[in-house]
Amino acid sequence: MQSLQQKASEWSGVKQEDAFAIDEVNLFQKLGLQTFINLSTDFYTRVYDDQEEWFRSIFADSTKEDAIQNQYEFFVQRMGGPPLYSQRKGHPALIGRHRPFPVTHKAAERWLHHMQQAFDNTTDIDHESKTRMLNFFRHTAYFLVAGNDLKNESQGTPPCKHGDNKPAALPGVRFLLRSPSSTLVNSVLSINMASSHLPATSESLDLASEAKTRSEAITILYRVLDNPASSSEALRVKEQAITKISELLREENRGEDLRGLLTTLRPFFALIPKAKTAKIVRGIIDSVAKIPNSTDLQISLCKEMVEWTRSEKRTFLRQRVEARLAALLMDSKEYSEALTLLSGLVKEVRRLDDKLLLVDIDLLESKLHFSLRNLPKAKAALTAARTAANAIYVPPAQQGTIDLQSGILHAEEKDYKTAYSYFFEAFEAFNALDDPRAVYSLKYMLLCKIMVNQADDVAGIISSKALKFLGPELDAMKAVADAYAKRSLKLFETALQDFKAQLDEDPIVHRHLSSLYDTLLEQNLCRLIEPFSRVEIGHIASLIELPVEHVEKKLSQMILDKKFAGTLDQGVGCLIIFEDPKTDAIFPATLETIQNMGKVVDSLFVRSAKIMA
Repeated sequence: MQSLQQKASEWSGVKQEDAFAIDEVNLFQKLGLQTFINLSTDFYTRVYDDQEEWFRSIFADSTKEDAIQNQYEFFVQRMGGPPLYSQRKGHPALIGRHRPFPVTHKAAERWLHHMQQAFDNTTDIDHESKTRMLNFFRHTAYFLVAGNDLKNESQGTPPCKHGDNKPAALPGVRFLLRSPSSTLVNSVLSINMASSHLPATSESLDLASEAKTRSEAITILYRVLDNPASSSEALRVKEQAITKISELLREENRGEDLRGLLTTLRPFFALIPKAKTAKIVRGIIDSVAKIPNSTDLQISLCKEMVEWTRSEKRTFLRQRVEARLAALLMDSKEYSEALTLLSGLVKEVRRLDDKLLLVDIDLLESKLHFSLRNLPKAKAALTAARTAANAIYVPPAQQGTIDLQSGILHAEEKDYKTAYSYFFEAFEAFNALDDPRAVYSLKYMLLCKIMVNQADDVAGIISSKALKFLGPELDAMKAVADAYAKRSLKLFETALQDFKAQLDEDPIVHRHLSSLYDTLLEQNLCRLIEPFSRVEIGHIASLIELPVEHVEKKLSQMILDKKFAGTLDQGVGCLIIFEDPKTDAIFPATLETIQNMGKVVDSLFVRSAKIMA
């Protein structure tokens, strides 16, 4: 018994390792896009000018331009370039796409004849690359011939000449697709010798669950989706298959395959209700979001889905995908584009009165304006979100998000006590849901305690509420609280260095700690220079344990801000402090007396005017 791969090797005379030697080199990077376009153009010019009617008739259903584009996009994708074919046409599925055509030995040889001539006429391809590609094409051509024999056997027709009459073995073929981000991505298609698709039943799902590898399970599930059945039971099974495929692809971090899955499923979406379509689309986008470093892919995917939903007039889904896109653009700091998208979306959603979505959009708008440092608009958008939320039931996670944003805005206004209460509410909501944002809410609670000069409460809060959240986030706040309680700038700077990711890279914490550090530094400097009228800057720097340049810069700033009266003698490196000039009280008293006399004269003038009248 032979598999399709074995038959292809036997009939083509090309070993599997030679056929797939194209994967050892990135031919797309080596040859470039234009080379593949030239090759496909030359090839199909010869095909459409072929003298044999039977051969030309195979390609009669497509134009030459479409055939050229399909081929060069597939070549580019297969040989290390971007997935042009999958983005436009969906899954390559070679045997499935060639099933309607008579792919015989004679047709394969004719195809290879034209391809050989096209290679001979293309001077941009070196000998080694040409050998690799021709081996792959010859092997693949006979792989499709073997697939054609399989189709004929299943239909009870005689196999192609030179075919093998023995029964087919269950192990199929694994067609190899290269993705742009990795050398090789396996298991895009695995074809059982008995049929090209599996029945859409629970047994097929069980078969996928029992697969030894994720790749094998993905292959089985793809074959379930290939089944043309559209009964209610089949559709239900396919929905489950889609969910499982999404999970498996996410576990393997195959973002581009998830994107291709969404493209492939578009015909399927026409068979199911719009609500289920929305659920599937959002689920796949969520799966892509869980893949590390996939922000650019998410943005591109959301833009594609917005265009598709607009063409399909799926308003409900489009609005939610646009909201997701705006959030991604904001995270990527594309503030202008995000704001433009949100401004139109807000008007549309308010007109439809979809309050649940409106809460999300208003909240997102508040975050966006806060990122742009437009505090009044951020507060206005948050107020709109609260107003919409009060009219409906809001899930606890969303309510926690509103409270978290409220705390951030109040902290920005230095109202740390009110901010603390909002952060506490957000922490309680997220903690009950085991949401990872709980630790950030707790972190901001501790920040508020430090900012209102209650750093001693930090340890108590952590021991009573946050034992399960112990980690670098809370360790950072404990270090800051300890430095503040001891009024030690050295400990403060050590904490900033040791916990840079938790303090400096968190924009909210960083903004407030910068203010706290400046205040602490000014207080310490004022305390140290108070006994002196003239003191070396180096001495002050040694007392406060900071670099001389840092201290000198801060002292000059304090003098300009009139924190104290003095001057810096940089020639000798000294600070000269002047006594605060005593204000002479006689001048204000004189001015006040003159003002009172003016009031008396005005009063007498008014009275005399009345008497004379």
